[in-house]
Amino acid sequence: MKKQSTFYGILLAGIGLIMLIHIWNFSVPAQWLEWPTILLIAGLAFTAEALSSRASLSFLPGILLLLLGAHLHLVGLISSWPDHPGMYGAIIGIAILMDYLKTRSSGWFSGLLLLAVSGVYFFEEELHRFLDSTLLSPVLRFAPFVLLGVGLYLTLLKKR
Repeated sequence: MKKQSTFYGILLAGIGLIMLIHIWNFSVPAQWLEWPTILLIAGLAFTAEALSSRASLSFLPGILLLLLGAHLHLVGLISSWPDHPGMYGAIIGIAILMDYLKTRSSGWFSGLLLLAVSGVYFFEEELHRFLDSTLLSPVLRFAPFVLLGVGLYLTLLKKR
């Protein structure tokens, strides 16, 4: 029971706090009563569980949910916060790299690859201005195939 008490304790307390705020009509921005807050709570619960025990499998989903929840909140709070599809790849890449730093098992290549591809997509307009568009177009066109190929290789062929 001790093994999962941190996770369930944070999850239940966080959801209970949201419900209490809603029922008692506390003056908080409506944004904090929406689903990105649930992502933050779940991410905090997974991460705390991973850090308080030897359950390192909970670390990656925890960091991923924390970063995604934080991003979705920051999009609503800060008008200049980037809301670009490249941001989601960067969030996943950062989470994978953080998991690698904690576990030292695997994932550094996938994390760096996702960050690189996300960076290309994130700064696509700037790169078009800086580079000749004939050089950049094939990169942008084939980057999803590179990710798909590496993903299939790591999933199917590497196990043999």
